[in-house]
Amino acid sequence: MNDELMLLSGLDQPIPADDTFWEDRIDEILEKAFREQDVNYALNACESLVKIAKLSGRSLATMLYKLKQHWNIFEITETFEELAYPKIGLHPHTIERYIKVAEMFATHTIPADLEEQIKQRNMGELIPIANAVAQGYEFDAEDWKDLANSPDFSTISKKVRDIKGQPPRKSSLAIMIDKFGTLWAMNNEDRKFVGSLEIISDEPLVKKAINRIIDNAGVMRQ
Repeated sequence: MNDELMLLSGLDQPIPADDTFWEDRIDEILEKAFREQDVNYALNACESLVKIAKLSGRSLATMLYKLKQHWNIFEITETFEELAYPKIGLHPHTIERYIKVAEMFATHTIPADLEEQIKQRNMGELIPIANAVAQGYEFDAEDWKDLANSPDFSTISKKVRDIKGQPPRKSSLAIMIDKFGTLWAMNNEDRKFVGSLEIISDEPLVKKAINRIIDNAGVMRQ
């Protein structure tokens, strides 16, 4: 199902089931709707839940994105990735997808006249778009218009696959750090050595500096 409250992968931690607030509230709404034979009362509640779902997904994405951008403020040795997963119960891959969605909006990649329309889509539909954008694929005005007007997830996925049938733009630049701390600059045609970081160091000051470099420069970990 693509209209979940949030797109959670199979690797995400289970949500504790000891809080029955929402279940009780839903029962109350349905009981009133049945008693008064008021279908609109129940459907209005469903509409509200959909709005909450979309808002919560975008809000979480924005918070994760900005938190990672300013991680150095906390002055701790642990990386964003090391603390985010065990604390909030999402797999790093899920967190990365959410961050890409927030970055797509933060950098105003989408044409201004379509941005708000696309922002209303659920996270399951936004993630494949944001992934393609982050990978350097080009979207022209007609592509964005088609995505904004797509009726469902399947249509969006097909459109993104069609776009990705073209090679990433040659000007795209990605910086990768491997497990040895070596930095590589890469685009669609080439890969060049940039330098290296002392990632095996146990010095807290060195770890903080490396985390700041990696996070602020958008370095991808191999």
